[in-house]
Amino acid sequence: MTTRPKLIVDDSLPYLSTTLSRYTDALFLPSQEITQEAIRKHQAQGLLIRSVCQCNSELLEKTTIRFIATATAGTDHIDSDYCKAHHIVVKNAPGCNAPAVAQYLFGALARYALKKKKSLSGMSLGIVGVGHVGKEVLRYAKAIGMKTYLCDPIRADVEETNDFCSLEELFSQSDLISFHVPLTHHGKYPTFHLLNTDSLAFVKQGAIIINAARGAVVDTKALLKAKETKKISAMIIDCWEGEPKISLQLLQEAFIATPHIAGFSAESKARGSRTIVEEMAHFFNIEIDCSEITPPKEEGLVIEASLFGDWTIEKCLEKAINLETIESKLRRNPSFFESLRVGYTFHREPTMYEVIQAESRFIQPLQQIGFRCL
Repeated sequence: MTTRPKLIVDDSLPYLSTTLSRYTDALFLPSQEITQEAIRKHQAQGLLIRSVCQCNSELLEKTTIRFIATATAGTDHIDSDYCKAHHIVVKNAPGCNAPAVAQYLFGALARYALKKKKSLSGMSLGIVGVGHVGKEVLRYAKAIGMKTYLCDPIRADVEETNDFCSLEELFSQSDLISFHVPLTHHGKYPTFHLLNTDSLAFVKQGAIIINAARGAVVDTKALLKAKETKKISAMIIDCWEGEPKISLQLLQEAFIATPHIAGFSAESKARGSRTIVEEMAHFFNIEIDCSEITPPKEEGLVIEASLFGDWTIEKCLEKAINLETIESKLRRNPSFFESLRVGYTFHREPTMYEVIQAESRFIQPLQQIGFRCL
């Protein structure tokens, strides 16, 4: 009989408790209770975590951990050098949240466009980092008909293409600048404070800055100064330096401010949970049926578009993700940042929505985004 692996699992990871309880000896704990003491007491061999769990020597020293899987694309919360030195295998879930982040971005931009009466198709978008998320953002932009500028020096170094431009060109030409890079401090192209006082000098006057990547990709002080001097006109912030203790001034100044939930669709959460369970099963050499790791069905996701007119694309994007509720909660209680993340009601992706009675000229772009049009 195969030995059931002993796991400690962040209890906010959705849709996997039934499956894991069937195949493993899993202890579900809140992230703040995943401690060295808990690992030792449970004699855990594996951790299934989120980005709030800092996996370093303080947590892992003198424990039985052999495997860590994070249901996130980024791994900057895991000390990779320590894990490598101690033969701890680390896995992540790249791309699991890409469609959700793109949906968040365009839902936020749609809100801005509707308020300012500016069509998204008439704006240019700079995408900094064209990996899993950046490609999804590009897919949306193409469907809408936006002019795009792409900067990804890592890809540009190895791909024979003219698709990419320099960061300076992107900054100087784009009405909207969105970051989709991991947080790195070293290497040929570090991303820490990629947007800073010096690089802001290249930014187009009145541009809008969106950060749904990692907080420290943007220098908060420099960003606020640029807003004060009207170098930039608006900020959409989902990722913050120093989370969960965020800048109250940035919170006040941001056009849209949310507590790092851009990737929190029900579908993305299911993809992330399923990915790390599959990685865990492979590592411990057990067979697991992951078919139950799926979000619940939700009826009535219909957008009636007959009266939207020229703003059909923007209004459908805005209605598919309700940012106002979570934003108002964060603005009222910024100290509740992490609990707001954990308690967030996952949005559903466009593929779950039916758009009815839209004008024929909008059917194709809506379908390219992912909406089902009737």
